[in-house]
Amino acid sequence: MHLSTDYPWFFIFFCLLIGTAYSALLYYLPIRHKKTVLPVRVKTILSIVRFLSVSIIAFLLLSPLVTRVVHEHEKPLVIIAQDNSQSPSLCYDSAYYRGEYAKAMDRLIDKLKDNYEVACYSYGSNVTRLSDNNSKIQYSEDETDMSALIKELGERYERRNVGALILSGDGIYNKGGNPATSAHRLNFPIYTIAMGDTSIQQDASIANIRYNRETATGRKFPVEITIQANRLKGKHAELQVSDRSGRNSLFRKSLNYNSNRFTSTETVLISEDKPGIYSYKISLSVADGESSAANNSAIIHIQVRDDKVKVLIVAAAPHPDVAAVKRSLESIDGYEVESLLADDMKNGKASRKIEDYDLAILHQLPANGAYDPCLSLNRAHVPILYIIGTQTDISAFNKLQTGITINTNLQRSVDATAKDNSSFTAFALDGNAISSIESYPPLQAPFGNYAVSPSVQTIFYAKIGNIVSEQPLIAVGTSKDLRSAFIIGEGLWQWRIHEQAKKEGAALDNLLAQLCLYTTTQVKHNQLKVIVRPIYRDNEQVYLGAELYDDNLQLTNAPDVKIDIVGNDHETNSKTHSEYVFLRTSAAYRLNIGFLPEGSYSYSASASLGNKTLKSTGSFVVSHTNIEAVNLTADHSLLYTIASQSDGRMVDAHNIDSIALWLNNRDDIKTVIHRHTINTPIVNMWWVFVLILLLLSAEWALRKYYQEI
Repeated sequence: MHLSTDYPWFFIFFCLLIGTAYSALLYYLPIRHKKTVLPVRVKTILSIVRFLSVSIIAFLLLSPLVTRVVHEHEKPLVIIAQDNSQSPSLCYDSAYYRGEYAKAMDRLIDKLKDNYEVACYSYGSNVTRLSDNNSKIQYSEDETDMSALIKELGERYERRNVGALILSGDGIYNKGGNPATSAHRLNFPIYTIAMGDTSIQQDASIANIRYNRETATGRKFPVEITIQANRLKGKHAELQVSDRSGRNSLFRKSLNYNSNRFTSTETVLISEDKPGIYSYKISLSVADGESSAANNSAIIHIQVRDDKVKVLIVAAAPHPDVAAVKRSLESIDGYEVESLLADDMKNGKASRKIEDYDLAILHQLPANGAYDPCLSLNRAHVPILYIIGTQTDISAFNKLQTGITINTNLQRSVDATAKDNSSFTAFALDGNAISSIESYPPLQAPFGNYAVSPSVQTIFYAKIGNIVSEQPLIAVGTSKDLRSAFIIGEGLWQWRIHEQAKKEGAALDNLLAQLCLYTTTQVKHNQLKVIVRPIYRDNEQVYLGAELYDDNLQLTNAPDVKIDIVGNDHETNSKTHSEYVFLRTSAAYRLNIGFLPEGSYSYSASASLGNKTLKSTGSFVVSHTNIEAVNLTADHSLLYTIASQSDGRMVDAHNIDSIALWLNNRDDIKTVIHRHTINTPIVNMWWVFVLILLLLSAEWALRKYYQEI
């Protein structure tokens, strides 16, 4: 500990000089007639006290600091992450996991608290911090995403003294990437607790169902069903596809399990003549000796549309983005896609008239030297999805008055990744698709200042480097009764390659499908529109949006918009009614209903605009897919791999007490001492104030006693 000041040290001499001068002036110079003559000893004491008080006060004006070094001890942190998915509770040892295992885990936590800081988490479809280090697990989540857990822990505790991660689970994951790959990036050991049963049970299941969630009326669409049966040789079952009620059978077939590792795939063709959302029940009868019947049935939901959406892609020049967009749309049943170069369109090579297309996708148009189809498309009242890139003529694009203006004098582009706009309400993207798009490679977006009108809603902002700008990267807008969409950047082909390499699903397909659905849905004849996804899952919150247009077809959110939602429970054949009022956003409305149980729902929204009462009706479905019950064979080899590659160990769920001993025997899990330098102004120290107060009080008391004041 030492003193420091911003002034040279010889300034202390001036402080002492001021104290000496003040004391001498008061007690030794004959500048006034004194009432009494102080004793020499008293005068000396008073002068010293005055010298000290004045010198200390003068020294404080130099802003002196006391610098001291503090050593902070950080105990090692042990993180305990427990599987909260349904699969451990569906195995034969489920009673142990709900009883003795929970008590053993509590004992382990109590032991670890003596030497370590302990943080408890649960994981399944979500990662949750358990308050007060509570180890109670309900085994209620219907998905398992171990990679999301490892990623979050790695980011949250990156700079902490983490001693170890204790990861309990059965090794089964059905969401996210391979956890062994994610765990390899962590810099602390992982001890795994092996739950579940690795033996193959006598069980049959509907292992997989492949189908398109959207199709067109009058077309037969395939539903591909894969059946697996283990250790059921010589037994038989019946596969049936019916409507949701189970009364009207669409397909029925007897299956003979001719081996102990039986697999069969059946394809069922179904067609519907009317548009709507149709639910189908797929059931497999339970054979004698099956260990579980939870995975013998499933319900799927398919939206049937009126007809195929006719999409025309017009490009300024050949580009891999065009192929990527075309392939995405062609993978969605109900879309008919045609692609042309701008000059070919000018020469009349389109297969149909412009007005016969439901949507036009313009890639880097308008562009210098290429035919500009914008005027013809606007006259034909065809909605447009603009993909803007380095070849786009920005000045010509600004003249279209689409709602987005790009002000720039430079023909330059910047790398822009996507950042989700949480307040976007026009439609809802799947949560996995949002996180995937945010991790995709950057698009090449035009450099400049962006002006966005209130009629444009941003879906993803442009993240340039580590800065999230107000610049839209992907957006939608409305002009009078015509909608449009914008992807401001080229490089979508890299997104498709990224998806194929990482096997992360089809986020690009999901995004383009939603953009096309939004732009092709017109608002001309419906001033009140409710934006709702046709199908939700029961483990995701139901978000609804609403748009209200005045008589000039301009967005307004002045009046309240109310909605009545009626739920239909197919099991009990009962109905539930719930009324809500939408919350206002900047130009529209949004509503978060939260989690809804499985079933079909109808809604009726209403708003009063002037003397008119506007209404909008529709329906949606909340589905449940019990993917946790499909595979109940624990994967302990994965847990062993995660532990061994991180210098940890795997232990059986019945012997978890040994983990505390293993951790205590490690030499690399130690308390870390952090050295901090703290500068404290002396003027902030309470004892300095008390010292000055005592000196001045003592001087005043002596002078009062000797009648000097």
